[in-house]
Amino acid sequence: MKKYISKILNIAFAGILLFMLAQKIPLWLSNSKSEGQQAPLASVKLLNGDSLQIPMAKSHAIIFWATWCAPCSVELARIQAMIDRGSLKPESIIAISWGEDKKTVEEVVKEKGYTFLVATDEKADAAKIYEVVATPTLVLVDDQGKVKWKTTGLSASLEARLRDL
Repeated sequence: MKKYISKILNIAFAGILLFMLAQKIPLWLSNSKSEGQQAPLASVKLLNGDSLQIPMAKSHAIIFWATWCAPCSVELARIQAMIDRGSLKPESIIAISWGEDKKTVEEVVKEKGYTFLVATDEKADAAKIYEVVATPTLVLVDDQGKVKWKTTGLSASLEARLRDL
């Protein structure tokens, strides 16, 4: 009896794992399609009220995030730690909160002590242009304005990829 229960559990686990992977495959394909392509032009509002055109003329990372997103908090904390250690310049990061109001974003930025550029995309226009479907989504753009890498979710290689900025 234990043998059958163990097999059933193994089959159920494998089924769940395959289901989860199948859910991620379209996202992986969509993200990889962007790589090597020219980054689309978009405009976002910095917290100080200025407009910022992306992509910028230098290598940078754009991270689409939300204040309520726990994985976003993890990734932004990792980015801030790199800045605090001096291994990343704060002006090379643009964190774009999409679908949220400026006041909410300002409160979180102040609480967390983020020193990189933070912008809002209240109507999610830039997020749509960049085909963002989930947070966090990170887009690395080279100095030619091309997408070097795009990923969604937590990234084990985040720090290694950001070192080149």
